[in-house]
Amino acid sequence: MATATATEVATLRTSTRKRKQVSYLDDARCGVLDGIDDEPAFEDDEHLVHGDPDDLAFGTKRGRGVKRRAIKKAKKTLPKKEKKQKPFRFLHLPPELRDEIYELALVEPNGLTIVSQTKNSRRTVTRGAISITDAKHYYGKTRHRRWYWIRNDDSEISIESHQDRKLIPSLLAVNQQIRVEASSFLYKQEIVVSDTTALLQFVATIGPYNRKLINDIVVRGWGVGRSVTRGHNFSSLTALAECTNLDSLYFDCDVGHYYQREHKKLARQIYRDGHFFLEAYATANGLDAALKVVQFSERQFAKNRNAEELEFDQSKRDEFENELERLMKKGGFKVRS
Repeated sequence: MATATATEVATLRTSTRKRKQVSYLDDARCGVLDGIDDEPAFEDDEHLVHGDPDDLAFGTKRGRGVKRRAIKKAKKTLPKKEKKQKPFRFLHLPPELRDEIYELALVEPNGLTIVSQTKNSRRTVTRGAISITDAKHYYGKTRHRRWYWIRNDDSEISIESHQDRKLIPSLLAVNQQIRVEASSFLYKQEIVVSDTTALLQFVATIGPYNRKLINDIVVRGWGVGRSVTRGHNFSSLTALAECTNLDSLYFDCDVGHYYQREHKKLARQIYRDGHFFLEAYATANGLDAALKVVQFSERQFAKNRNAEELEFDQSKRDEFENELERLMKKGGFKVRS
Protein backbone atom coordinates (compact mmCIF):
# COMPACT_ATOMS: atom_id res chain seq x y z
CA MET A 1 0.00 0.00 0.00
CA ALA A 2 1.41 3.34 -1.03
CA THR A 3 2.15 5.94 1.56
CA ALA A 4 -0.33 8.89 1.62
CA THR A 5 1.02 12.37 0.99
CA ALA A 6 0.57 15.30 3.38
CA THR A 7 -2.00 16.94 1.09
CA GLU A 8 -4.15 13.84 1.03
CA VAL A 9 -4.08 13.56 4.83
CA ALA A 10 -5.16 17.17 5.20
CA THR A 11 -7.98 16.60 2.72
CA LEU A 12 -9.25 13.61 4.66
CA ARG A 13 -9.31 15.52 7.97
CA THR A 14 -11.17 18.53 6.54
CA SER A 15 -14.92 18.46 7.16
CA THR A 16 -17.07 18.54 4.05
CA ARG A 17 -19.94 20.30 5.89
CA LYS A 18 -20.54 23.79 4.68
CA ARG A 19 -21.06 26.41 7.38
CA LYS A 20 -22.14 30.01 7.20
CA GLN A 21 -19.21 32.35 7.51
CA VAL A 22 -19.55 34.48 10.63
CA SER A 23 -17.59 37.69 11.25
CA TYR A 24 -16.80 38.46 14.83
CA LEU A 25 -15.60 41.97 14.03
CA ASP A 26 -18.02 44.80 14.84
CA ASP A 27 -18.67 46.87 11.72
CA ALA A 28 -19.02 50.05 13.77
CA ARG A 29 -15.43 49.78 14.88
CA CYS A 30 -13.93 49.11 11.49
CA GLY A 31 -13.19 52.73 10.88
CA VAL A 32 -11.41 53.07 14.15
CA LEU A 33 -9.36 50.00 13.59
CA ASP A 34 -8.41 51.19 10.14
CA GLY A 35 -6.65 54.21 11.69
CA ILE A 36 -4.40 52.18 13.98
CA ASP A 37 -0.81 51.70 12.95
CA ASP A 38 0.68 48.35 12.67
CA GLU A 39 3.52 49.53 14.95
CA PRO A 40 3.66 48.47 18.57
CA ALA A 41 1.75 50.48 21.21
CA PHE A 42 5.04 51.63 22.79
CA GLU A 43 7.71 53.67 21.14
CA ASP A 44 10.94 52.12 22.37
CA ASP A 45 12.39 49.46 24.59
CA GLU A 46 13.54 51.94 27.24
CA HIS A 47 9.98 52.28 28.48
CA LEU A 48 9.92 48.60 29.25
CA VAL A 49 13.24 48.64 30.96
CA HIS A 50 12.34 51.47 33.30
CA GLY A 51 8.79 50.38 33.85
CA ASP A 52 7.32 47.79 36.14
CA PRO A 53 9.07 44.49 35.49
CA ASP A 54 5.78 42.72 36.06
CA ASP A 55 4.52 44.18 32.79
CA LEU A 56 6.93 41.94 30.92
CA ALA A 57 5.66 38.80 32.57
CA PHE A 58 3.06 37.03 30.53
CA GLY A 59 -0.05 36.08 32.40
CA THR A 60 0.94 37.76 35.65
CA LYS A 61 -1.97 38.51 37.91
CA ARG A 62 -1.75 41.57 40.08
CA GLY A 63 -3.10 41.29 43.53
CA ARG A 64 -5.45 43.77 45.01
CA GLY A 65 -4.12 46.16 47.63
CA VAL A 66 -0.69 46.32 49.21
CA LYS A 67 1.34 43.21 49.28
CA ARG A 68 2.18 42.00 52.79
CA ARG A 69 5.27 40.22 53.77
CA ALA A 70 4.82 36.69 54.91
CA ILE A 71 5.20 36.33 58.67
CA LYS A 72 7.80 33.84 59.58
CA LYS A 73 6.77 31.50 62.32
CA ALA A 74 9.19 31.21 65.19
CA LYS A 75 10.77 27.87 65.47
CA LYS A 76 9.95 25.98 68.60
CA THR A 77 13.02 25.71 70.75
CA LEU A 78 13.30 22.43 72.49
CA PRO A 79 14.39 22.63 76.14
CA LYS A 80 18.07 21.96 76.47
CA LYS A 81 19.08 19.09 78.59
CA GLU A 82 20.84 20.20 81.73
CA LYS A 83 24.40 19.13 81.88
CA LYS A 84 25.17 16.91 84.79
CA GLN A 85 27.49 18.79 87.10
CA LYS A 86 30.16 16.87 88.79
CA PRO A 87 30.06 17.06 92.61
CA PHE A 88 32.47 19.50 94.19
CA ARG A 89 35.40 17.63 95.70
CA PHE A 90 35.64 19.36 99.06
CA LEU A 91 38.33 17.03 100.36
CA HIS A 92 40.53 17.89 97.36
CA LEU A 93 40.99 21.42 98.74
CA PRO A 94 44.25 22.20 100.54
CA PRO A 95 44.15 21.46 104.31
CA GLU A 96 44.69 25.15 105.14
CA LEU A 97 41.61 26.17 103.14
CA ARG A 98 39.49 23.44 104.69
CA ASP A 99 40.50 24.63 108.15
CA GLU A 100 39.31 28.14 107.32
CA ILE A 101 35.95 26.75 106.20
CA TYR A 102 35.64 24.69 109.38
CA GLU A 103 36.31 27.76 111.48
CA LEU A 104 33.64 29.82 109.71
CA ALA A 105 31.07 27.02 110.00
CA LEU A 106 31.73 25.80 113.55
CA VAL A 107 33.41 28.48 115.69
CA GLU A 108 31.74 31.35 117.53
CA PRO A 109 34.38 34.10 117.95
CA ASN A 110 33.30 35.19 121.46
CA GLY A 111 32.40 31.79 122.87
CA LEU A 112 29.49 29.43 122.46
CA THR A 113 26.65 30.19 124.92
CA ILE A 114 24.57 27.13 125.87
CA VAL A 115 21.28 27.02 127.78
CA SER A 116 19.06 24.09 128.69
CA GLN A 117 15.73 23.41 127.00
CA THR A 118 13.09 20.69 126.62
CA LYS A 119 12.36 19.59 123.05
CA ASN A 120 10.09 16.71 122.06
CA SER A 121 9.81 15.77 125.74
CA ARG A 122 13.60 15.41 125.93
CA ARG A 123 16.00 17.45 128.01
CA THR A 124 18.67 18.93 125.80
CA VAL A 125 20.56 22.19 125.16
CA THR A 126 20.57 24.96 122.60
CA ARG A 127 22.29 28.24 121.86
CA GLY A 128 20.76 31.08 123.83
CA ALA A 129 21.21 34.19 125.96
CA ILE A 130 22.30 34.13 129.61
CA SER A 131 21.15 36.81 132.04
CA ILE A 132 23.99 37.87 134.37
CA THR A 133 23.68 39.89 137.57
CA ASP A 134 26.49 41.67 139.39
CA ALA A 135 25.76 42.50 143.01
CA LYS A 136 27.71 42.63 146.25
CA HIS A 137 25.89 39.66 147.73
CA TYR A 138 25.71 37.53 144.55
CA TYR A 139 27.43 37.26 141.19
CA GLY A 140 26.45 34.98 138.33
CA LYS A 141 23.36 33.87 136.47
CA THR A 142 20.24 35.70 137.67
CA ARG A 143 18.00 33.68 139.94
CA HIS A 144 15.15 34.08 142.39
CA ARG A 145 16.17 36.25 145.33
CA ARG A 146 14.66 36.94 148.71
CA TRP A 147 12.74 40.13 149.31
CA TYR A 148 15.30 41.68 151.65
CA TRP A 149 18.01 41.25 148.99
CA ILE A 150 15.87 42.97 146.36
CA ARG A 151 15.12 45.88 148.70
CA ASN A 152 18.77 46.87 148.97
CA ASP A 153 19.77 45.74 145.52
CA ASP A 154 22.34 47.76 143.60
CA SER A 155 23.09 45.13 140.97
CA GLU A 156 23.34 45.55 137.23
CA ILE A 157 21.88 42.91 134.94
CA SER A 158 23.49 42.19 131.60
CA ILE A 159 22.73 39.72 128.83
CA GLU A 160 25.41 37.41 127.50
CA SER A 161 24.53 36.08 124.08
CA HIS A 162 27.16 35.18 121.52
CA GLN A 163 25.35 34.47 118.27
CA ASP A 164 27.35 36.39 115.70
CA ARG A 165 27.46 33.41 113.36
CA LYS A 166 25.05 30.73 112.26
CA LEU A 167 26.89 27.53 113.04
CA ILE A 168 26.50 24.36 110.99
CA PRO A 169 27.31 21.40 113.27
CA SER A 170 25.63 19.02 110.81
CA LEU A 171 28.79 19.37 108.73
CA LEU A 172 30.37 16.78 111.03
CA ALA A 173 27.92 14.14 109.79
CA VAL A 174 29.08 14.26 106.15
CA ASN A 175 31.76 11.60 106.46
CA GLN A 176 34.35 10.25 108.85
CA GLN A 177 37.27 12.30 107.53
CA ILE A 178 35.44 15.61 107.98
CA ARG A 179 34.37 14.55 111.45
CA VAL A 180 37.95 13.83 112.45
CA GLU A 181 39.23 17.09 110.97
CA ALA A 182 36.46 19.45 112.12
CA SER A 183 35.24 18.15 115.49
CA SER A 184 38.02 19.91 117.37
CA PHE A 185 36.93 23.29 115.93
CA LEU A 186 33.48 22.92 117.48
CA TYR A 187 34.35 21.45 120.86
CA LYS A 188 37.70 23.07 121.62
CA GLN A 189 36.34 26.60 121.57
CA GLU A 190 35.17 28.32 124.76
CA ILE A 191 31.81 26.86 125.81
CA VAL A 192 29.74 29.02 128.19
CA VAL A 193 26.89 27.20 129.97
CA SER A 194 24.16 29.00 131.88
CA ASP A 195 24.38 26.76 134.97
CA THR A 196 25.27 23.26 136.12
CA THR A 197 21.95 21.96 134.77
CA ALA A 198 22.90 23.06 131.26
CA LEU A 199 26.38 21.63 131.81
CA LEU A 200 24.94 18.21 132.68
CA GLN A 201 22.64 18.16 129.66
CA PHE A 202 25.40 19.35 127.33
CA VAL A 203 27.93 16.71 128.40
CA ALA A 204 25.28 13.98 128.27
CA THR A 205 24.24 15.02 124.75
CA ILE A 206 27.57 15.19 122.93
CA GLY A 207 28.69 11.60 123.57
CA PRO A 208 31.99 10.06 124.74
CA TYR A 209 33.98 10.81 121.56
CA ASN A 210 33.40 14.56 121.76
CA ARG A 211 33.91 14.74 125.52
CA LYS A 212 37.59 14.05 124.94
CA LEU A 213 37.78 17.15 122.74
CA ILE A 214 36.44 19.73 125.21
CA ASN A 215 39.06 22.27 126.24
CA ASP A 216 37.43 25.22 127.95
CA ILE A 217 34.17 25.36 129.94
CA VAL A 218 32.71 28.44 131.66
CA VAL A 219 29.90 27.92 134.20
CA ARG A 220 27.64 30.92 134.84
CA GLY A 221 25.44 29.52 137.59
CA TRP A 222 25.80 27.24 140.61
CA GLY A 223 22.80 25.40 142.03
CA VAL A 224 21.87 26.34 145.61
CA GLY A 225 19.08 25.70 148.08
CA ARG A 226 17.05 22.53 148.31
CA SER A 227 15.92 22.46 144.70
CA VAL A 228 16.89 19.87 142.12
CA THR A 229 19.45 22.29 140.66
CA ARG A 230 21.65 21.69 143.67
CA GLY A 231 21.75 18.00 142.82
CA HIS A 232 22.85 18.89 139.31
CA ASN A 233 26.11 20.25 140.73
CA PHE A 234 27.21 16.74 141.60
CA SER A 235 25.76 15.15 138.46
CA SER A 236 27.36 17.63 136.06
CA LEU A 237 30.83 17.40 137.61
CA THR A 238 30.60 13.61 137.64
CA ALA A 239 29.73 13.65 133.93
CA LEU A 240 32.96 15.60 133.34
CA ALA A 241 35.01 12.58 134.43
CA GLU A 242 35.52 11.67 130.76
CA CYS A 243 36.66 15.20 129.86
CA THR A 244 40.27 14.60 130.83
CA ASN A 245 41.64 17.00 128.19
CA LEU A 246 40.15 20.07 129.82
CA ASP A 247 42.44 23.06 130.15
CA SER A 248 40.10 25.06 132.37
CA LEU A 249 36.85 24.54 134.27
CA TYR A 250 36.03 28.15 135.09
CA PHE A 251 33.24 29.05 137.53
CA ASP A 252 32.33 32.62 136.59
CA CYS A 253 29.85 32.85 139.44
CA ASP A 254 29.62 32.56 143.20
CA VAL A 255 29.94 28.93 144.27
CA GLY A 256 27.91 28.00 147.30
CA HIS A 257 25.12 29.70 149.20
CA TYR A 258 27.22 32.20 151.11
CA TYR A 259 29.16 34.81 149.22
CA GLN A 260 31.65 35.25 152.07
CA ARG A 261 33.02 31.86 153.02
CA GLU A 262 36.24 30.34 154.08
CA HIS A 263 38.27 28.97 151.21
CA LYS A 264 38.66 25.65 152.98
CA LYS A 265 34.88 25.30 152.86
CA LEU A 266 34.97 26.16 149.17
CA ALA A 267 37.47 23.34 148.60
CA ARG A 268 35.21 20.94 150.50
CA GLN A 269 32.25 21.98 148.37
CA ILE A 270 34.16 21.34 145.13
CA TYR A 271 35.51 18.00 146.32
CA ARG A 272 32.13 16.81 147.61
CA ASP A 273 30.44 17.46 144.26
CA GLY A 274 33.36 16.78 141.92
CA HIS A 275 35.59 14.10 143.43
CA PHE A 276 34.94 11.68 140.54
CA PHE A 277 36.05 14.28 138.03
CA LEU A 278 39.08 15.39 140.08
CA GLU A 279 40.36 11.85 140.56
CA ALA A 280 39.88 10.93 136.88
CA TYR A 281 41.62 14.12 135.79
CA ALA A 282 44.47 13.65 138.26
CA THR A 283 44.97 10.07 137.05
CA ALA A 284 45.30 11.26 133.45
CA ASN A 285 47.23 14.50 133.99
CA GLY A 286 48.67 14.46 137.51
CA LEU A 287 47.60 15.85 140.87
CA ASP A 288 48.99 19.34 140.32
CA ALA A 289 47.03 19.69 137.09
CA ALA A 290 43.83 18.59 138.85
CA LEU A 291 44.30 21.24 141.55
CA LYS A 292 44.73 24.01 138.99
CA VAL A 293 42.12 23.01 136.41
CA VAL A 294 39.31 24.39 138.60
CA GLN A 295 39.28 28.19 138.25
CA PHE A 296 37.10 30.91 139.78
CA SER A 297 36.28 34.53 139.08
CA GLU A 298 38.30 37.34 140.66
CA ARG A 299 35.60 37.92 143.27
CA GLN A 300 36.17 34.49 144.81
CA PHE A 301 39.76 35.20 145.89
CA ALA A 302 39.69 39.00 146.08
CA LYS A 303 41.05 40.77 149.13
CA ASN A 304 37.93 42.91 149.29
CA ARG A 305 34.87 41.73 147.37
CA ASN A 306 33.10 45.08 147.81
CA ALA A 307 35.89 47.15 146.30
CA GLU A 308 35.40 48.77 142.91
CA GLU A 309 38.69 47.37 141.67
CA LEU A 310 39.17 43.77 142.77
CA GLU A 311 42.64 42.72 143.86
CA PHE A 312 43.55 39.04 143.62
CA ASP A 313 44.84 37.41 146.81
CA GLN A 314 47.18 34.50 146.01
CA SER A 315 47.21 33.30 149.63
CA LYS A 316 43.50 32.53 149.44
CA ARG A 317 44.04 30.54 146.27
CA ASP A 318 46.87 28.59 147.89
CA GLU A 319 44.66 27.86 150.89
CA PHE A 320 42.03 26.45 148.55
CA GLU A 321 44.48 24.19 146.69
CA ASN A 322 46.10 22.86 149.87
CA GLU A 323 42.75 21.89 151.33
CA LEU A 324 41.65 20.26 148.07
CA GLU A 325 44.87 18.24 147.90
CA ARG A 326 44.43 17.07 151.48
CA LEU A 327 40.89 15.91 150.77
CA MET A 328 41.93 13.99 147.65
CA LYS A 329 44.69 12.15 149.47
CA LYS A 330 42.40 11.44 152.37
CA GLY A 331 39.81 10.06 149.95
CA GLY A 332 42.26 7.42 148.72
CA PHE A 333 43.79 9.04 145.67
CA LYS A 334 47.38 7.94 145.20
CA VAL A 335 49.86 10.29 143.64
CA ARG A 336 51.68 8.77 140.67
CA SER A 337 55.41 8.42 141.14
